[in-house]
Amino acid sequence: TEENTTENNFTNETKSISYSLGIGADYIWVLINNEDIDFFGGTGLAFDYGRRNLKETSYPNGNKSTNETDGPTLGLVIRGTIGVEWMVNGKIGIHSEYMFFGTYYWTKSEYKSSYNDVVNPTVTRTTSGLSLESQVLFGVSIYF
Repeated sequence: TEENTTENNFTNETKSISYSLGIGADYIWVLINNEDIDFFGGTGLAFDYGRRNLKETSYPNGNKSTNETDGPTLGLVIRGTIGVEWMVNGKIGIHSEYMFFGTYYWTKSEYKSSYNDVVNPTVTRTTSGLSLESQVLFGVSIYF
């Protein structure tokens, strides 16, 4: 994304590029079956890889200031699911799921800055940690 703003003779340009790719697998069990309604649960693992580049350039009082952050992010995710699905017919189901995630993440960022084209030393920062999240999903399933 790109964003340019000008306020009181101060111009700020922001360019941001990011992407992520994840792959995972879950094993789902039908815990209770009652005619057209299934109650299910399961667990799974996923791996995520991403990269983000953020570059900010500003021009305060005719001077040029640039800050750039770039680096990869890795994540290992353990997830669990519980949900319910109503089979509308033999091939179509409507479902709702509650998912919870435990993620170990690792990020390495390189920070570069300059003022009037005088480049400061690059600072490298590595962070890691654990995060817990949950979400609710609603969807339609089509079975072949």
